Amino acid sequence: DTAFTWSSIADTLTTTLAFTGGTSYTQSISNVDAITLASGVSVDISGATIDSDTASVSGSSGNESLTLKGSFLDTLSSIDLGSGSDTLSVMGTNTLNAADFGKISHVETLNLTDYTGSVDLTDTSGITQLNTGSNVNAMTIDYAMNINDTGGSDTLYTTSTMDLSTETIVGIETLNVANTTTTTLDYNDLSVGGGDIATLEGSGSVAINGTTSMDIQSLSVDALGDDQLGITGTTSDDALVLDFSQLDEISFNGNSGSDTVTLYGTNVSSLSDSTAFSNIETLDISSLGLDSGGLTISASSLYAYDSNTTSTDYLTLEVNDSSGTVNNIDLSNIASVSDGSTTTTVSSGDMWALTSVGDYTITTTDSSILYLHVS
Repeated sequence: DTAFTWSSIADTLTTTLAFTGGTSYTQSISNVDAITLASGVSVDISGATIDSDTASVSGSSGNESLTLKGSFLDTLSSIDLGSGSDTLSVMGTNTLNAADFGKISHVETLNLTDYTGSVDLTDTSGITQLNTGSNVNAMTIDYAMNINDTGGSDTLYTTSTMDLSTETIVGIETLNVANTTTTTLDYNDLSVGGGDIATLEGSGSVAINGTTSMDIQSLSVDALGDDQLGITGTTSDDALVLDFSQLDEISFNGNSGSDTVTLYGTNVSSLSDSTAFSNIETLDISSLGLDSGGLTISASSLYAYDSNTTSTDYLTLEVNDSSGTVNNIDLSNIASVSDGSTTTTVSSGDMWALTSVGDYTITTTDSSILYLHVS
């Protein structure tokens, strides 16, 4: 039995090459208007010489697999592999753009492991699995899919809001997020969480589904805008560690539980970013290298970090006062402060110096009440 048949209707000048069985076809294909694949067949025409007369390839209702050169996709009008779970493999070095990939429909798995060039899938739909190799270093998508890259240093560009946290993302080192869009990831997708994404950049935002233990100090976020890295904690007790230099980009919501943020850094003189944290219970600044140069902390920012403090449920400021570092901390935006025995009124614009660990009731200049435990 042959794996293909020819048919030609002279009146309409339509010639079809029908692959009825699996095969690797290396002959010349000329004067053929359409190629069809029978249900469930696997056909490799990457070794064939195909002229520009062939306009379309269509599949059937099974799980078809088709392998072809990028040069053929460039000249085709359409590839529609029909229903089922279908795979298209594209090989070669021909430069393909979004319009070329947009000719693909009803393809669930796109294999580009033997393709060289960038990949723009913003004119496609329905692809659930993208596989790329070391010669593909840039991918652009506008909907979520699984991505598996097997080499090189790769950047994924996302051009619309999408949730990749439910997908498997492997081999992507940089995520670039377009303006006014949000891409959602799991913490485990990041290099600091055991994944591959080490750099976040772009004018959009990134949302991270957090875990109970997170350390993002080595994550590159400088190329994101202010407050564009949103991390949401779990409902358990979470711990987040970050470098002070990342403070502008981050917005961490501790969620419920008893959550701790630990800051590392040197030469830090002020802490006044009110949008960096919310719903946290402990702020550990003992690793900021507090010295005689002093650190000024906005009481209004501390209130924003935990706006639900009470006389029995304090926000803890951990300073590790074994060497008297508490004396190097001033609080700003304070109207009055009480240590339980003495209430001090602070003049507008003045700062109040911490002199010892303990419990304090602070009224901020915007009339918020903060219960602060310093240890």
